[in-house]
Amino acid sequence: MGTGYAVELIEATSRVEGRTLIDSVTLAVEAGTILGVTGLDGCGKSALLNLMSTLVRPVSGQLLLFGQDTEEIGEPGRRALRLGIGVVFEEGALLDGFTVSENIELPLARHGLSRAELTERTELWMTALGLMAHRDLMPYQLSTSLTRRTALARALATRPRLLICDEVTTGLDLRAVLTFNHMLRRLRDEQGTTIILAVDGLTQIRRIADRVAVLHAGRLAFLGDIRQLCEHRKEDPLLQTIFDDEVWATSFPSSTAP
Repeated sequence: MGTGYAVELIEATSRVEGRTLIDSVTLAVEAGTILGVTGLDGCGKSALLNLMSTLVRPVSGQLLLFGQDTEEIGEPGRRALRLGIGVVFEEGALLDGFTVSENIELPLARHGLSRAELTERTELWMTALGLMAHRDLMPYQLSTSLTRRTALARALATRPRLLICDEVTTGLDLRAVLTFNHMLRRLRDEQGTTIILAVDGLTQIRRIADRVAVLHAGRLAFLGDIRQLCEHRKEDPLLQTIFDDEVWATSFPSSTAP
């Protein structure tokens, strides 16, 4: 694989407590693109994102981030790489004892910023994501949308080269989803951020992703763009199982099929 990739998995396998979650997956994500990851419940979406973010290490195969083998560089090298990775979890994973602004500011301390820089970046992303009016609220006071916007602001404040989002739009209303999508596209187009987004259906992938990875039982069932997925599904029984006719018709009304 080439050097223009933000993430490369080469026959990568991950296990947790003896259970194989990702099984010999090979894929590459070009820098400055958006990859949507989908599949049936339990297919391994979150496990794949955990592997890509170095939260879980491969038990075999390779994970390369921006051309660096994450096993060869050791833990100091992985820590350095993590400074350039932003992760947004579905549940937000905010710290309970801290306000919205404090949750956004805390990770910045690892970057050696001055107090003025900490405040500037925190307020920049609170403004961009409509959080200034909520800056002093505690996590238990936030709606689902506000929780995820806070988590996204926290990730973006570190100016990551790679942003990994685990089902951050699930359960949100359409307006909130479109707001998230607009922000992610701006990050890709204006800052060249690479974005990997796990979602539970194709509708969101159609709206935002450059390419789609479909997982099944921890294995890669498909990798390509939406048009290629439409073509492959015609002949692939596994893709027809993952996306049955009812699901497909919902995601691709006849008037909008590629």
